[in-house]
Amino acid sequence: MIKSFLDLSTAHVSKATADWLDAQGGLAAAYRTDTDRAPAFTIGSTPYGWFISLPAAGADQGRGVPEDLRKVFDYARRHNAFYVLFDQAADSIDDLETFEWI
Repeated sequence: MIKSFLDLSTAHVSKATADWLDAQGGLAAAYRTDTDRAPAFTIGSTPYGWFISLPAAGADQGRGVPEDLRKVFDYARRHNAFYVLFDQAADSIDDLETFEWI
């Protein structure tokens, strides 16, 4: 099966969200909370951003996921993506907010 991904500028997350993504760990680290050990999604750090497996709709609720990241997830789902690749060299899109931190 071939699955699509949304290629998106890192400018679509705030500096606080970028720090949150960095803190989530390496390529194989699944995001979990202290009270829920089941992974909602996997975050892989790259030299220029992050590669994220898109959580199922609602799976990111109540897990401390930043609101700007949840908006990206919603946008990706509406466009039938299974993954999001944040890359500092990727284009930004008008449909999502951008942040000046890069």
